[in-house]
Amino acid sequence: MILSGKVAIVTGAGRLRGIGRATAVALAELGADVAVTGTGRDPSRFPEDEKAAGWRDIESTAAQVRQLGRRCLPIVGDVSVGADVNRAVSEILSEFGRVDILVNNAALARGADRVAVTELSKSFGARCWT
Repeated sequence: MILSGKVAIVTGAGRLRGIGRATAVALAELGADVAVTGTGRDPSRFPEDEKAAGWRDIESTAAQVRQLGRRCLPIVGDVSVGADVNRAVSEILSEFGRVDILVNNAALARGADRVAVTELSKSFGARCWT
């Protein structure tokens, strides 16, 4: 248990097939206690595989961590909102007393102002890398 006694935060940990869930579980397997965050997605908008599995967003990820004998604190919040971040950090410090590992995995939903990388213009790429 190389991470025994350590506390990790994993943002964006609510999806069944997500990197955040897998990371939270892996950290727990290595001995860390974990705080997981997610936006509290509406279950009616879950993918079909999550609905079929009875998935409950970060609560399900927290249950998987706890099954490994580790403590887990699920926190609903939006990492792009400062007040949510401050509240989350306060709750985590209150529960665990420390933070040793941070995995910033949360993503932003694609909006009208965002496009897939394959749709970016060459001039956009030139501006980013100069």
